[in-house]
Amino acid sequence: MIMIIAVAGFIAISFAVWWLHKHLVIVTVCGTSMFPTYRDGDRLLVRRISPGRVRRGHVVVLANDMIGVAQPPYVIKRVLAVPGDPVPKAAIPSLRSARDVVVPEGRLVLVGDNRAHSRDSRQSGYFASESLLGVAVTRLPHATSAENAPPAVRMVETPKAGMQPVHLVERYPRPRS
Repeated sequence: MIMIIAVAGFIAISFAVWWLHKHLVIVTVCGTSMFPTYRDGDRLLVRRISPGRVRRGHVVVLANDMIGVAQPPYVIKRVLAVPGDPVPKAAIPSLRSARDVVVPEGRLVLVGDNRAHSRDSRQSGYFASESLLGVAVTRLPHATSAENAPPAVRMVETPKAGMQPVHLVERYPRPRS
């Protein structure tokens, strides 16, 4: 009987870990483009969803498609328009000359909450919805000490370039010692 309970418990825990890994990601905010909603160093719980489920007003995390040196691998922005919405040409200078009347399929219009310090659709136009990682669900509590708080970007020694930032997204919180 104890063996059956142990096996059932193991299966339940394994399923829970698999489900969490498949559906949730923890992301550390790097930068001020979403201030005051999110601050540099905030940790967000992000739910993976398909691009078709994104709605206007959602805060999304997606792979950074913008060309540039030392860009973070992911960006966090607010959705201003989704496919089928009217193109917000008045608010987005880079789309004023666009021939589209509505946002095309597979594209999103994204902006940072801190418009003065955000590189977003106003400069880059549409973002590809296929780059979507997920939607921010909630901000996680800050660690009680700086020792337990994970860095926003980890630095790793590389043979040719010295110290380089390499990590923005963490799948799991760091274990407490």
